[in-house]
Amino acid sequence: MNKKRWLVSITAVILLAGGWFLYQSLTDSEYEEVLATEQSEVQGDLEGLEQATFAGGCFWCMEPPFESSPE
Repeated sequence: MNKKRWLVSITAVILLAGGWFLYQSLTDSEYEEVLATEQSEVQGDLEGLEQATFAGGCFWCMEPPFESSPE
């Protein structure tokens, strides 16, 4: 009886590990596809824009100038 429980336990661990690796392989490929799509969309949104760098003291001191600037 003890050997049977041991064998069932080992089999369950192997099946769970196999399922986990299969799940990881499927989700990794989907993640890479989503990431590539989002990166291409961001690149499209950034075309024609220029970079602006602002320097100021603390965040709260810089908030009023941005609130009063035209959009």
